[in-house]
Amino acid sequence: FSGEVAKHISSFDDTEGEQAPSIYRMIEEICEQNELSLVKVKIYESGDVLRANLYFTGKIDLVLRNYRASDAIALAVFYKIPILVRKNLLKETMKA
Repeated sequence: FSGEVAKHISSFDDTEGEQAPSIYRMIEEICEQNELSLVKVKIYESGDVLRANLYFTGKIDLVLRNYRASDAIALAVFYKIPILVRKNLLKETMKA
């Protein structure tokens, strides 16, 4: 994660009714106005980076594809929704 995203993730447990960071607040407002809820994120590998699909449901089902995994994970942690990751990403070993 970037330092900024990591800071936001760590602050989620410490906040008591504070507003989410601005980009996350924007998503929340869009969801409220369109009666959508973020229900899960799926993390996947795309070349040498991790990307994510964000799944919304409500009046319609909507999938936002190919977003930064760090942002998707931050949203999932904030909203306490499932983060889905392929098993092969969890089993891969790091090379020193």
